[in-house]
Amino acid sequence: MGGQESHEKLSLDAITGLAPFLDEEYLDELLQRAHVENLKELAGLAPFLSSNTLDSLVRNANPAADLDGILALAPFPGEETLDWLVEQRTLNGSLKKVAGLAPFLSGKALDSLIRNANPETDMDGILALAPFLEEDTLDWLIEQELPEGKVLNLSGLYPFLSRKSLKKLAERLMKGGSLDALKSIVPFL
Repeated sequence: MGGQESHEKLSLDAITGLAPFLDEEYLDELLQRAHVENLKELAGLAPFLSSNTLDSLVRNANPAADLDGILALAPFPGEETLDWLVEQRTLNGSLKKVAGLAPFLSGKALDSLIRNANPETDMDGILALAPFLEEDTLDWLIEQELPEGKVLNLSGLYPFLSRKSLKKLAERLMKGGSLDALKSIVPFL
């Protein structure tokens, strides 16, 4: 670097361009002098950073970061940091967008997302997250009093539900006289 170090702020773009050629320790030092505006800017650097440095940068960035920035970083920070990020931001009723994060989040964070969701407006998101949810979370969801129309829309959950939940759902469908919907649940019982 020419023997003389610059003490001015470096742009994240400049650091990203140099990252493949720098050792982790020096890269960490450079990042201490950089300003991170949003999480999406870190995506190009994430593979070159230590998990501690990346976790620190993520936690010091704007916690209301856009979901695209969080998704771009998802494979790199620790699970605990991603859980923290999801807790810090408002999801604005869009669980479906969070599905891309599901493989990187803890069961506890996913459970919290579902328990705070509105099944009436977030059913598409709940269905998108279903493969990643704990059976207890899904059982809890089935226990909720859903309007008949939403109960009929739960067919995407059938492969992930416990037998106990499937039986309860079948009973609700029988009481509602939804024989066609009841036929769709039979193969999973």
